[in-house]
Amino acid sequence: MLYPLSDHPRLEKLVRRAVPDYRKRKASVDHFPSAVMDDTYWHENTRYSYTIVYLDTWIAKALPQHEAPENGGATPTISHAPGMAVVKHGIFLGSPGIAFVMIDRSDWNRVMS
Repeated sequence: MLYPLSDHPRLEKLVRRAVPDYRKRKASVDHFPSAVMDDTYWHENTRYSYTIVYLDTWIAKALPQHEAPENGGATPTISHAPGMAVVKHGIFLGSPGIAFVMIDRSDWNRVMS
C-alpha cells in the first residue's frame, strides 16, 4: 500500500536515508520476512537497488548490484530482523520509481507513527 510521506515523517526520513534524491511523495510499505535481490541488473530498461537502514541509528548501507543470473550473477536473499528496514528503489527508462520499504512486523509503529 502507498503511504504519503508528508503524513509519516519517520517513513520519509527512512526513505530519504536510503535514497537521498528521492522526490516522490509516497512510498510503499509492507511486512516481508525476506527480500530476494533478483533484479539488481539492467533488464528491459529497469534496474533496482537495495539499501538497508538501521532504525536505531538511521545509518543506511547500500547493497551491491549483481550480474544477471544467466551471466553467473548471484541472487542473494536479505533476511529482515527487527530494527532494520530494506528499501528497494528502481529506475525505469531513466525515471525513478516508487520506493518499496520492507520492515519487520514489530517495527510498524516505529516507522509509521
